[in-house]
Amino acid sequence: YQTGFGVYTIALSAALFRGGEACGACYQVMCNSRLDRRWCLPRASVTVTTTNFCPPNHHGGWCDPPRHHFDMSMPAFLRIARQGNEGIVPVLYRR
Repeated sequence: YQTGFGVYTIALSAALFRGGEACGACYQVMCNSRLDRRWCLPRASVTVTTTNFCPPNHHGGWCDPPRHHFDMSMPAFLRIARQGNEGIVPVLYRR
């Protein structure tokens, strides 16, 4: 927060982080309410800044290649999804 990125930050999986090339990049992210009506906030989006790498564990985890995964800060996540499912929701995104 003190470096000026605010609280809307993300760590990207290896497929998106590309060895640090995406560090500092901004993404507009929204929960895909067509796939998850229960937890997604309809038509809500948040712009986030890439500040970190979500390391793979090579055991089928969310950050493992070839998955496109956004590990979002809680304030960013709660802009697109309902509280109570602070976990995995399907997203749509653009850089």
